[in-house]
Amino acid sequence: MSKADNCTTPIRSRRAFLASMSIAAAMPTVAAVPATAGAVLVVDPIFAAIEEFRRADAAVIAAFDVVPEDDDLTENALCRRDAAHDLVVCTRPTTPTGLGALTTWARERMDWLRKYGTSFEPDKLYAISAAIDDAIKALIGRLA
Repeated sequence: MSKADNCTTPIRSRRAFLASMSIAAAMPTVAAVPATAGAVLVVDPIFAAIEEFRRADAAVIAAFDVVPEDDDLTENALCRRDAAHDLVVCTRPTTPTGLGALTTWARERMDWLRKYGTSFEPDKLYAISAAIDDAIKALIGRLA
């Protein structure tokens, strides 16, 4: 599976589709915001994607801690986290600081997957690795 395939793979369920739509609606696009006279602050979209993943991951933990027998609650939380994961790996950092945030997030995910991963996780490992590789190549291309 190529990186492009991962970012265009059909959503796995109606719930995952709805979760991804709510995340996409909340995501800012890369925007230039005036900071001071003549200066421009560029907002890197990777920060919002990572933050959404962190919120979705916390919701999964809360769903299992609060009501472990509520299958709908846990399924919704898991679908939201999967959609947020896909959003992170499909969002390209636009700044060196954003690239650093992506690599830190990837290290955290690799650590988690090493400890708790399941049989379907190799695709996620590949997607994370491909996201970093693609982001670095894009950033180098802009610097050249």
